[in-house]
Amino acid sequence: MKALWPLGLLLLAGCQADASSQGVPQPDAALPGTVVPDLAQALDEHLARGDHRLIIRAGRGQMAPGIAAEQQQAAKARCGTRYLTGLVDMVRPGEEARQQALTEFAAEYNRQMLGHCPSDEEK
Repeated sequence: MKALWPLGLLLLAGCQADASSQGVPQPDAALPGTVVPDLAQALDEHLARGDHRLIIRAGRGQMAPGIAAEQQQAAKARCGTRYLTGLVDMVRPGEEARQQALTEFAAEYNRQMLGHCPSDEEK
């Protein structure tokens, strides 16, 4: 029995190393090629399609960058919401600059789009 204990410990340590590296995307591999879109072009394309939805951050809070906290619920109900690929609430090491750029894009997009959203009377 004493001889099996070190063998069991060795097996557990080996499995632990495999489990930590399987199925976990690396920061750069998670969102390859995520590019911040051109603001004017994105607004023009969405407005041409009649898409007035605000961009929200994927995750638990689903906050719309650029919209004041007290206006979030009303703005999202009035305009609708959509996600921007790569804009998430959990930032991994090395992704800070990309998240900051996406957040700044979404904030300005939302501020400008809010003026185009139909009012409650127009719906």
